[in-house]
Amino acid sequence: MPKKTKAGQNVNAQLVSDPKYAPFEGHFRRPVKTSLARQKGKIVPTKTFPDLGALLDSLVPDATMRSDHKLKVRTVAQKKAQQKGATGPLTRFPEELRNVKVTAWMCAVKYESDKGGDNDFHVILSSAPNTSAGSTRFMTSEVSGLPVKGAGTAAGDKAVLDPTSPDFKTLTNARQQLVDFFPQQKLVSTFFKLPKATKVTVTGSLHFDSDHTAGTIGPQGMRPQTSWEIHPVSSVIAV
Repeated sequence: MPKKTKAGQNVNAQLVSDPKYAPFEGHFRRPVKTSLARQKGKIVPTKTFPDLGALLDSLVPDATMRSDHKLKVRTVAQKKAQQKGATGPLTRFPEELRNVKVTAWMCAVKYESDKGGDNDFHVILSSAPNTSAGSTRFMTSEVSGLPVKGAGTAAGDKAVLDPTSPDFKTLTNARQQLVDFFPQQKLVSTFFKLPKATKVTVTGSLHFDSDHTAGTIGPQGMRPQTSWEIHPVSSVIAV
């Protein structure tokens, strides 16, 4: 279970909702990454999976997603040119209209800060506590930066928190839940590998991260072989 700490004692406390560290600062697919999957204004029912393998097996293959939706990894030049406003597909693909709940092991975490960071937390999940076993599978989940008002129209514009967003409270709670696991371990822009994988139940919406190819995200030996993510995470709770 996450350790209990008094207010202000967690070394990551500012990362939860501070306007300097919590707004979603990304541009690519901003509305998708900061809202839960909905249809006709209603949150899509959540489907529970018994384990990470079952969830991974239920996903549309990466190659199919890229082919059907003509998705390519953006070049460095494209990314630089799109550092303003909200870019990319701004609504969910039909395959992404899924909310899921799964029990897995949290094995690595980083906070996307520094130049170009979007204030998300990248959380690598594994299908088993032994992350070095050849049969262990991995998946990225992202505790998102918080919803913001509109989108900056010029490169370098700072995002402003939008507490009126319907998912603002939920995503704030998810950030609090995550940092509660790390009261004394400062989360930074390099992955912190947990000495012992922690069993958790993660709930959130599916997102196909077309900007990254499979096997490129995460610490060596813990890199998911899919571009599918749980993003945003709406809850992460110790089992």
